[in-house]
Amino acid sequence: MQVEWKQRLLWLGLVLLSIGQGGPAWGMDLGGGLTISNVTYMDFTLPRGDSFEADTPGLSSDQANTNLGRTQGFHFTRVYLNFIKQFEEKPLVIRITTDQMTFLPNGDSQGTPLGLTGFGGAGRGELFIKFAYAQYTFTPAAVLRVGLQQTPWLDWFETRYTYRFLGPTFTDTQGLLTSSDMGVGLLGSIPGGWLQYQVLFSNGEGYQNNSIDGRGFMGSGRINANFGPLTLAVFGATGRSQNGNSAYDPKREIVAVIYSNTALSLGADYLLADDTHRGVEVMTTYDSTAGSAGPKTSGRRFQSARGYHVWGFVRIPPVEPARLYADFYRMKPNDDTDAGTWDQLRFGASYDLGPGLVVALDQTFHRVDLLDTNTGRIDALKNQATSLRAMLTF
Repeated sequence: MQVEWKQRLLWLGLVLLSIGQGGPAWGMDLGGGLTISNVTYMDFTLPRGDSFEADTPGLSSDQANTNLGRTQGFHFTRVYLNFIKQFEEKPLVIRITTDQMTFLPNGDSQGTPLGLTGFGGAGRGELFIKFAYAQYTFTPAAVLRVGLQQTPWLDWFETRYTYRFLGPTFTDTQGLLTSSDMGVGLLGSIPGGWLQYQVLFSNGEGYQNNSIDGRGFMGSGRINANFGPLTLAVFGATGRSQNGNSAYDPKREIVAVIYSNTALSLGADYLLADDTHRGVEVMTTYDSTAGSAGPKTSGRRFQSARGYHVWGFVRIPPVEPARLYADFYRMKPNDDTDAGTWDQLRFGASYDLGPGLVVALDQTFHRVDLLDTNTGRIDALKNQATSLRAMLTF
């Protein structure tokens, strides 16, 4: 009975590990308790809009052409390799996940105009480590993780949203949260799985920084209750001296509701964000002499910010592998100005070609309001993209 109990804990640990980055990937058994799995995102994209036109004020023809070159064409946007070691007779699992993402050839830390690389990621042009942690399962209600691990919100949300391969999710795109961080975490569920939680004490600086500043920390946590097809979730995070900056104390709050069955999924989430101290950076037009001088989703820019996100997908009978999906979010980062208000609408159709391949025909529209410091007027920057996207897993 003791061996059976330990085996069940090990399987629970593997399930918690496999519910993660990008989608289902059950992996290949290499023997000795070691498995390897892969998740890859690819696309072909045709963009158009203000960021690609030389007559946009402040945007030179060279920059417009550069933006087009970065966004148009074939890309692999992410490639994850998961290595998971399960130890016999012990409820201990070690996971290492490598990552590779498309990055700008000139070394800029800002992503393409349509967020192809996730808006940010300085130093991530090469292969890097996304996760590296040990997980010990005391009971299903108490699973300890130590190391570079999933943060409580993004990974959990992406497993329910399932369309991460189309592009970064709302909170990720807007630079509100990081998906991985170095620290100590605890997660679990009560018997029956109707209540789940995850808490994390971490550096708060994510996984992309080559030089961690240890003066700051972050605490974050999530609780979700599951009532059949209905899930209610709340999340909170508070940090101190982010990146060693005493004027950067980020706070985040999210509430979400998700309804899901075998044919339909619908979700909505509402977010509050604040970087605590006034004087955050304002998004400005390309020809402005102050502020961001173009769209930006990094740094201190949230001042009593509010955002919401609604999404859904439905199976198409009688073609069971086919789904229609739609997704919309709005983020207003500053209560003093409409500058920086960001809208994204995405819709399309996907088809499961097999257990390891999903393809989607996707249409995305972006609009962001930018302050023109020369005139005081707020102008809308509009872009869109038509893409054929795919997720490959094994």
